[in-house]
Amino acid sequence: MIARRTLGLALPALSAGRAGAQAPWAPSRPVRLVVPFPPGGVSDLMARLVASYAEKALGQPWVVDPRPGAGGNLTLDLVAKAAPDGHTVGVATVSGLAINRHLYRSLPFDPDRDLAPLSLFAVNPNMVLVHPAVPARSLPELVAWLRANPGTAFASGGVGTSQHLAGELLAQVAGVTLSHVPYRGTAGAIADVQAGRVPMMVDVVVTGLQFAREGTLRAIAVTTPDRLVQAPEVPTVAETYPGFEATSWLGFVAPSRTPAATLDRLADTIASSARDPEIARRVSEGGAVPQGTGREAFAAFVRAESARWAGAVRASGATAE
Repeated sequence: MIARRTLGLALPALSAGRAGAQAPWAPSRPVRLVVPFPPGGVSDLMARLVASYAEKALGQPWVVDPRPGAGGNLTLDLVAKAAPDGHTVGVATVSGLAINRHLYRSLPFDPDRDLAPLSLFAVNPNMVLVHPAVPARSLPELVAWLRANPGTAFASGGVGTSQHLAGELLAQVAGVTLSHVPYRGTAGAIADVQAGRVPMMVDVVVTGLQFAREGTLRAIAVTTPDRLVQAPEVPTVAETYPGFEATSWLGFVAPSRTPAATLDRLADTIASSARDPEIARRVSEGGAVPQGTGREAFAAFVRAESARWAGAVRASGATAE
């Protein structure tokens, strides 16, 4: 049980010797922060927390520019094609950097060639939830029930989301068959599971835990390797199926041709924001786990996540144009 999981990756530290005697880079005008979701959600809040911190640290405003759509592709395409001068930064999620390259037949940008990972800011755990009428209170009991009821429906907020694919991964490791019911966002999915029209779903902890504690849903397991401080009573899927992990996450990227010194300063600033006590507290209260990695660590994480989700996309048969 942990308050903060760093994924075994080294945290960066500002180094006086990294740029020699040269002054560290700083923006000369407002920085555009492009985000792949509309205002008001938890991920939007996290992006704005970073923007507020970075404004103070770097001395220029950070202007949040919401560009939702296409699972994050719109945001990342804008960043990939922006001037590589440090004045455009994008928020990247598991969908945008790890899933979409396997889900979409083609992308207008190359995630590896055109984008420079800056820092993994936070991990958003997923949670397996069932309607209270489902006769299972643990994952082994749920798997036994699913084996007795092949083709059971499960809901998610959309095709190709980490919640959809987490359900597909669970079906793979458990040896059960599930029928995916996609919705246009999680609100409709939650409503139908609460009403018993669909018996189960996978959702992020920040919303799922709220309804589980109200009793309208039952929390079965979380998809992180370790139990969460926000819900220490909820076991992990990995306790039954070792090695299982299927989380959402939020990081930051910049155009790949941006000078290294500029990328370093942006990455250090974002990583430092994740370690700020007040920001870390607010992120944790939102159900996420603060991170704050360096550039190389985030790049390695993205490679590992891309490999993890490739199999889930293939198994699901999902595609997108």
